[in-house]
Amino acid sequence: MKRLHFVFYSIFAVLIAVNAFALINDVPEDNLDSPVLEDGNKIRLPYVDKKNIVDVFLSAVELNGLEALDVKIERQYLEPVQIEIVYEVGYVSPLVRVVSRINPPVPVPHIGQFFITKISVTMNLDGEIVDILVHSDY
Repeated sequence: MKRLHFVFYSIFAVLIAVNAFALINDVPEDNLDSPVLEDGNKIRLPYVDKKNIVDVFLSAVELNGLEALDVKIERQYLEPVQIEIVYEVGYVSPLVRVVSRINPPVPVPHIGQFFITKISVTMNLDGEIVDILVHSDY
């Protein structure tokens, strides 16, 4: 009897895990054609291809620009150093955050000795930038 309960609960746990995975990775059909980037420039999960994510990030920066604190940051100054997969409560699909060093650091005109040294850019799986956070070591 204990063996039967174990098998039943094991199958139940696997079914829950499969359904949870399907819910997390369920992207509506109308989101499959991104107006922002060409087809093929989308982030695919659960396999994380770091080069693909960096390429999508740099393409989004080149296509849409990257501006923070009234400072435009050009693609050539960005050095991606970290990738994070972010599961936020308000989104059906996970988000991807790319943290980049800015070399050389960029001064912010309105704030004395403030230099942007890193930037965190959060994107959805279509490569659209949804959030920007600046970092400073000064």
